[in-house]
Amino acid sequence: MTSRYVCATLLVSALMLSSCTWIGLRDDILQKTPPWEDENIIPLIPPTARSESDLAKLPPNSLGLGNLVKQVLGITLTVKSFTGSGESLVADETNPLPEDLAKNPVTKAIVLSMLHECKKIHCAPTIEATEGGSIPETIPNTWLTNRDFRCFGDSLLKSLWLPNRTQKALTSGFLQKKGSKPTWQEIFLNYAWAYYTGTYVDRYGVTYQKPKVDFTITNEVIVAFADIFQDSLWDYVFLALVDDIKDPVVYYPEHKDQFVNTSKKVPTFAKIAWKIKGNDNDIPGLVEEARPDTTPKTQAGLRKTDVCVVHNVSGISGDASKLLNGTIIRAFGGGNIFVLLGFVATYGKYSIGDHQTLSKLIDATVETYVKRSSDWLFSTILYQPEDQITRLSEKNTGALIVKQGLDLPSNIGDILECFPSS
Repeated sequence: MTSRYVCATLLVSALMLSSCTWIGLRDDILQKTPPWEDENIIPLIPPTARSESDLAKLPPNSLGLGNLVKQVLGITLTVKSFTGSGESLVADETNPLPEDLAKNPVTKAIVLSMLHECKKIHCAPTIEATEGGSIPETIPNTWLTNRDFRCFGDSLLKSLWLPNRTQKALTSGFLQKKGSKPTWQEIFLNYAWAYYTGTYVDRYGVTYQKPKVDFTITNEVIVAFADIFQDSLWDYVFLALVDDIKDPVVYYPEHKDQFVNTSKKVPTFAKIAWKIKGNDNDIPGLVEEARPDTTPKTQAGLRKTDVCVVHNVSGISGDASKLLNGTIIRAFGGGNIFVLLGFVATYGKYSIGDHQTLSKLIDATVETYVKRSSDWLFSTILYQPEDQITRLSEKNTGALIVKQGLDLPSNIGDILECFPSS
């Protein structure tokens, strides 16, 4: 994959010369072929493990992903998963997102990609469109303009940048009610409150700096909100399909306060998931203990080395998207950007029309999307016991599989030393 992204420099140069004011989800962001459609990667994706007769008996569960797809794309899904709708960790709701965000083309592109990837990597045994459209075999090249991103940022802050409302919602939200299940908004508001208080930690161990709440909303706040919004979407889907997802945050054996990431900090997602469950027991596929760093791996799950490979691959993808964005932003510049008067929220004002603000917003949105998408795919592959991976790929270790499929550099052994010692 790294070799694929070398071509990005040629592409973005062409974009600069042509002064384009749009980017394509498939052509530009995913570099023509999403990794879950890549012929080198497809054989590594674990197949659905049950027979057709067994699958027919599975309970329906269209929560999470189904709720988002119905509202954002207008497609009704029938999802059958190992997680029954009554066992999901999110509430059954319609129209989970604020209406203006749901209608935005950037949100539509993210949700379409999540749906397509979910089906391709078998995140649930059965996903079928029953009304309102179909799930494409290859992801279409959805075009996104500078105006789309500008309106996305405007809607994001107008709908969600309300610190006082967030605090009020938390006093009566699911965290206060034992056994209750959260809506998407409750998940987002809890993430947002962690951010407001300087305690939001993403799945990679990065702590988001506490924002300065005054009459100006800074670029850093807009970037953080774009990241947290996307995290809440992915995590909402994961919590709904809890028994089917294989993309966990993992902690060191016997140390639930130390997670396998760059800082060892507990991700906010883990805290929320444990709170919903009412205990800090493992939630397979979502939050669990790291498997022993042995080769071969004899049980399902992620070892420290597996997590390291996944994070490294996600970082490579994210860094490549940054390179791509930097030039695309310049192509978005000049007279194509209309300066907004700004929006005065409860605690601030901003202008997404500002060139630097728009640049940072697009950069953050695309980078986070590519990171989470890559993370999901390669965690799903490496989660399998090694004998299953070997049968699929005829390779010996998860690290070699990723190296083979993604053209990682030859110093893979050095890359695996990416976390603090336990």
